[in-house]
Amino acid sequence: MRNHGPGQWRQWHYGNMVVPLYMPSPKEVRPEGQRPVSEAAGLTVKAFQAKNAIKDFQDAIQTMLERPDSPSGRITEARFRDELFTIAQANLTQEEVETIFPVLSKDENRTGSKRRASKRRTSSSKEPPVSEA
Repeated sequence: MRNHGPGQWRQWHYGNMVVPLYMPSPKEVRPEGQRPVSEAAGLTVKAFQAKNAIKDFQDAIQTMLERPDSPSGRITEARFRDELFTIAQANLTQEEVETIFPVLSKDENRTGSKRRASKRRTSSSKEPPVSEA
């Protein structure tokens, strides 16, 4: 329940840890297949608990909280999601990461695989392009 302020504040809680978040823009549409940040965070916590590595998770989140996006201490949801993804990649198996972050995992696999743009004729003349043999 909000007792004061503009209401432009969200929080994600885990134990005694609180991550203050900016409200996402209503115009931004989440990519298809991407989980809400709260669901991704919950699944990440469960995966870390299963591996008895919750201390690593808490340390990483605490480090993130020490570097907020603004003087108010809030963090954007995109940065929180990216930090969760980075933490998960460092400590969980690739299958677990793909289950929790299906969209980010696919984006990460595509890095560096973009093909170069095909060669285009820069000349405005009607000469046929020279083929290399």
